[in-house]
Amino acid sequence: MFLAGISLPAQTLSFLDSSQAGVSFRGMSAAPDGSVWVSGSRGTIGRSIDKGQNWVWVNPAGFENRDFRDIEAFSSQTALAMAVDSPGVILRTIDGGATWKVVYENNLSGIFLDDMAFRNKKEGICVGDPLADGRLVMIKTSDGGESWTETGTEQRPLVETGEAMFAASGSNAAPHPDHKNAYLLATGGKISRLWMVFPFQPSKMPTAIPLPIQQGQQMTGANGITISGRYVMVPGGNYLDPNRSDSNYAVMYKNHPPQLFELAGGYKSSIADNGNGIRIACGITGVSMHEGPFPPYPNPWKIISAEPFHVVKAIPGSNFFVLAGSRGRIATITF
Repeated sequence: MFLAGISLPAQTLSFLDSSQAGVSFRGMSAAPDGSVWVSGSRGTIGRSIDKGQNWVWVNPAGFENRDFRDIEAFSSQTALAMAVDSPGVILRTIDGGATWKVVYENNLSGIFLDDMAFRNKKEGICVGDPLADGRLVMIKTSDGGESWTETGTEQRPLVETGEAMFAASGSNAAPHPDHKNAYLLATGGKISRLWMVFPFQPSKMPTAIPLPIQQGQQMTGANGITISGRYVMVPGGNYLDPNRSDSNYAVMYKNHPPQLFELAGGYKSSIADNGNGIRIACGITGVSMHEGPFPPYPNPWKIISAEPFHVVKAIPGSNFFVLAGSRGRIATITF
């Protein structure tokens, strides 16, 4: 149901009725077939096959009180949903969300899963905050998430005290755009770094480079990774001082050190790139847009809405974006 529309130069932000007013959404995935899935608190998972206009809502039995911070969809029928802690769980559906199967469960003390990332419909990883040994959690799958195995201990990044990952938008991991066997992980907190890991190559150890964005406090640092061709975009900031935008966004090209840029509008947790020269970023401070060639010059980011959202995705092959956030808020941006 259409609730409201805000006309902007060349784009329209429209709010949709999700009927899930008490849910906070942080997970979202746009599948190649155009379907969109969202996940969030209160064990809530939603699926739309018409670009977000209508949703089917489910609460997998036995997981009604869990927080699904990430979801990875391969089609309108097949998806994985990740519940973060106590225990960390991954569920899988092959019938559009009608039924769900537990494909991974971790009961270790301190477990907190943050994100899943897939290179294709078969190969992917799931990562989480450091355990007592100081290393990030990292598991892998080669069969589309039907089964998961632990990576070697030394393949898991050994992080500094106060360095972890944020499950802010289900996007703190991504396949490396230049190395087919590598994945990128973004950490934050007291230290914010971009890690390169090799979960499918046991002989290769993790490497890390510092990110030039805000860090040094518990709620500072990177919040996600978005790949645009051979560019890596990392949004972030300070969740407790969200209006600062002087050091909330870094961009890396190939193996060059990440460069710092300004992303107008302050703290951001998610960026989507439609591949056609339009990028949308969102966070608790609102929504910003970047048009034109990449990297982010000569055109600056511009604020297009003060409405808060946690996550944004682009529908593949279109000028259509879907956003979601707290209080069950779901919106679309069309061009």
